[in-house]
Parts: sequence; structure tokens; C-alpha cells
Amino acid sequence: PKQTRASFEKTIDQILELQPDRIALYHYAHLPNHFKAQRRILPADLPDTLEKVHIMFDAIKRLTSNGYRYIGMDHFAKENDELSIAQQEGTLQRNFQGYSTMAECDMVALGVSGISKIGGAYACNPRELDDYYSAIREGRLATNRGYQLNADDLMRQYVIMKIMCNFELVKKDVEERFGIHFNDTFAYELAKMKPYAKHELVELYDDRLVVSAKGKIFVRAVAMHFDRYLRESTRAGGYSRIA
Repeated sequence: PKQTRASFEKTIDQILELQPDRIALYHYAHLPNHFKAQRRILPADLPDTLEKVHIMFDAIKRLTSNGYRYIGMDHFAKENDELSIAQQEGTLQRNFQGYSTMAECDMVALGVSGISKIGGAYACNPRELDDYYSAIREGRLATNRGYQLNADDLMRQYVIMKIMCNFELVKKDVEERFGIHFNDTFAYELAKMKPYAKHELVELYDDRLVVSAKGKIFVRAVAMHFDRYLRESTRAGGYSRIA
């Protein structure tokens, strides 16, 4: 609440004094219907979308001119950090907690609402503490729902990972890996890329899609179009704001 470009400049000053190896920087999601404590915060006291975009651009400028690499989306890392090196080598990954150098690792979540990923399956723990502890006391698996990824899910996961981590998607790589014709399978998504290309946020070539330097801050919006489930949920009014 009451955060401004000027106040965040002071925050950046403090960050640069501390010199952390990595920085995760993203805006606060105001969801008072889901989190009771947030109802005490007045929407008018929150920075609007334009202010948040300016704050992010200011942060990118300050951090990248002081020894940090903009990894993408919400992450920064020092040039000699493993994240920066992995991105340069094309081995960077992304998971629930952000960018990672750990490729294809299984994750077991502990605690309420935690999400586990094992192989091609996801499992979610209960939201309520009583439900979570009851399952543990009764010797049951403390999960209340799960999902097994299908072939289309795995393909889209690969595509989104390449866009978000490498800022480049080579069509031939997808075709050879999944046995599809890229332009046919992703005709809808490619059509959605044209406005981004018009504004020089992405570059569209016959053999690949490249997110431009200017478009890196909008890479989440670019990748969103390749997420079939997100497309369906936004039609239903789900939370998917970028700024």
C-alpha cells in the first residue's frame, strides 16, 4: 500500500547495498475475496497498473546497470550466478517458485495448499489446516486432488518453458520432439503473436519465435497464449493479471 516509483527507488538503493546474488521482484496480488486480511487494504492505496509498470522498468534499469542480469519475468541474478550461466547455456528451467537450474526435478510439497510435481503428475494439498492434519493423523496421503498431464499438456509445457527461459522457440525442435506440424498445431497462438510483433515485442520468423529485448518484461503475456487452460479460465474470469 502507498508504494510509489520514488519510494521503490529507495528500496532499490537498499537492495544494492545488500548485494544479494538473486532477486525476485513481482507485484502484490490483491485478492481480498480469498484472503481475509487483505480486506483491510484499500484498493485506492495500491499503485495502479501504469505505476507498477514504471516501477518494474525503473528496477530493470537500475539493477542491470549495477551488475545484475534480467533473467526474465520477475527474476534478476548476478552475472556470475548459476541462473545467469544456465540461461546463457540454454539450460534454465522454471518451476512454481521461479527460475531454477534444476532440470526436471520432482518436488514434494509439505503444508497446506502445497503443490507437488512428480513425473508428469501434479498433486495439491488441502487449503485448510484441519483437513491437512486430519489426513496425516489418519495415515492418508495429505492431498485432495491431482492431475496427470496428457500429451498436449507436455507439449505446451515444453513450449512455454522455452519461451520463458530462453526467450526463443525453435519450431523444428517442437516438431521433432512431439511429432506435430508447428504452424498447424499452433495456428491460433501464432495469430495472437501478430500484435506483439507489430509492437516489436516478439520477432516472428519462418523457423522460430523470438522474444525481443523490449519484450522480455512481457514474456508472461506472450507465453500465456500457449496455455490452453489459462485461456479457458480467463474466459471464466480467473485471476491472471500481468501488472
